[in-house]
Amino acid sequence: MAQCEFCGAETCLYDSEVPVCIQCSDRRETGEKLSKRQHKQQQDAFQTGPQDIRSQLLENVRTARQKYSSAASRLADACNDQLDMQYPDGPFAVRQAASSELMALQTYTGALRALADFVMRGKQPNA
Repeated sequence: MAQCEFCGAETCLYDSEVPVCIQCSDRRETGEKLSKRQHKQQQDAFQTGPQDIRSQLLENVRTARQKYSSAASRLADACNDQLDMQYPDGPFAVRQAASSELMALQTYTGALRALADFVMRGKQPNA
């Protein structure tokens, strides 16, 4: 597989017989220039290899899904306890569980978004 002429990323895309990745192609079309630091960061990110990045992103999704599932289970338990009227602080427990579940959901969707962006667009995850 060819490497992007500008950042060194693996690519199958060519522009006028010059190998160029999607990000660099987009930058060329919009006239955006990378600073030397940004260019170096992009090159360093690709040194780890796309498969390594994909594996890490998949692991992040699995971990986030487990945390979300656990938080959703705790919320269901808190709601059931509130319905049974066993605990005087039930509404507080439900609010806490709901807050925890929301944070876990946001983390999970963020992990899914990062994986989708990397797989579909080649966008590097934020370090």
